[in-house]
Amino acid sequence: AQRESKKFLTGMYIALGAMIGCFFRIILAQLFGEECLNPGTVGWLASGTPLCDGWLASGTPLCVSGDGGAHHMNGVIFADLFANLLGSFIMGLMSSGDKLQVPVPGLAVVWLPADHMFQKWSIVHTGIRTGLCGALTTFSSWNSSMIVLLYGTGSDFSIATNYANTFLGYLIGVETALGSYVFGKTAALWIHRYRSPELAAEADAALARKEQGIAINKNLPEFERRYLPKLDVPTPSVDPNAIKYLENWRISTEEGRKFGSHELPFLELVEECMIRDGEEITPAMLERCKLLGYDIKSLDSWMKMRDVQQPSKLETPFEDNLVKNGITPLVVILIGLMLVGLVMIQNEDAYSVTYRTMCFSIGLAPFGALLRWQLSSFNGNVGGAYSWIPMGTLTANLLASVVSIFTLSVDLRAGSEYFWSGATLRAMRIGFSGSLSTVSTFVSEIDGMNKHLPRGHHGYTYILVTLGVSGFTCAILYGFIVYVI
Repeated sequence: AQRESKKFLTGMYIALGAMIGCFFRIILAQLFGEECLNPGTVGWLASGTPLCDGWLASGTPLCVSGDGGAHHMNGVIFADLFANLLGSFIMGLMSSGDKLQVPVPGLAVVWLPADHMFQKWSIVHTGIRTGLCGALTTFSSWNSSMIVLLYGTGSDFSIATNYANTFLGYLIGVETALGSYVFGKTAALWIHRYRSPELAAEADAALARKEQGIAINKNLPEFERRYLPKLDVPTPSVDPNAIKYLENWRISTEEGRKFGSHELPFLELVEECMIRDGEEITPAMLERCKLLGYDIKSLDSWMKMRDVQQPSKLETPFEDNLVKNGITPLVVILIGLMLVGLVMIQNEDAYSVTYRTMCFSIGLAPFGALLRWQLSSFNGNVGGAYSWIPMGTLTANLLASVVSIFTLSVDLRAGSEYFWSGATLRAMRIGFSGSLSTVSTFVSEIDGMNKHLPRGHHGYTYILVTLGVSGFTCAILYGFIVYVI
């Protein structure tokens, strides 16, 4: 029951994050291009408002982007680029300690102390990473912009002149998002080192020892984690009668602690069992320690005499009441408000159309994000030579791209003077598809794969597969609907 309850709450936080992310993505797209492309269509902006004393006046759009049909830089700088950059940066900022190789185990985010209660809010972390960042960034809209840039909008069928611009649009989209994600990780490390200089010194000392061929077991408590590999960092004063036993254990295991040693996994298992968990090892493990010459008696004596104060663990039941209570009513209320705004606003002026379409899109965002979350269970579950492909993310981005280009093609081809038909197509494209697809997760997966360079090139292969399959499929669909039917 607790597992199902946690899964439900996680879904609620993803839904909330998706609505927030979709809202800011719409605002950024309008601010950086939509009003410039179609003056008067965005109610809260006024195209052409002059600058005041060098600063942007209220209501001034930043005309630096456009979609595939725009004349602003031929659409290479697409309108959702800035949302992709922001979402990727936040995704990098939310990187865990394991991903950033911080010596302290179990850090969900590195820019807060290890004992901060936010470290235990795993449901909120998922809501931010999967919901907020996933919906703030959009792969489908970016891909659709490139397809429209390649073909045009139906009035001028001239593909040959747009190949270069389309290629640059894809290149800029990948490189800027990936760079923003890496910068987010770097910013997280900067904050971590500023707030925790002692841990920063330990990380530097651990890196130096690793370069000397000594493995560091970061799963051990702080004192042993620093003492056993002889890190050049201060350690608390300990009773000399007790520390001699740990020193005996360290000396006897010195060879097994080196990289490349066949006994390293076994040594780490023994230390985690006795030091971290405070449990006795099995008779078979004890016999093996004796055969290897490990002074297991000294380690046992150390554990009996050990009097080292460890940082207190933050005990958090399932999830704090602050996290559990109120999230479901909040999500229901927000979706209800979106429906009220969609139905009650009946005017056809620019303001009304802007806000109604926004409400419609935000109301559909949770469904796209939740579907992507469910598809993520396929990541890593494909066997064989292609097990490295995050099949769930690839499927989500491809499916969202198809839905996005289909609704865009029908909107361009058929059009409608009625709000509901046009708004439904736009809301499916902006809200559902935009939140089903993701750039933040896409670039985080690429970054993880690139750690194996130069031995493996899976990250770049993943980029080519995702862009190639999505671009080719959507190009055929768009060309057929707009130019053939």
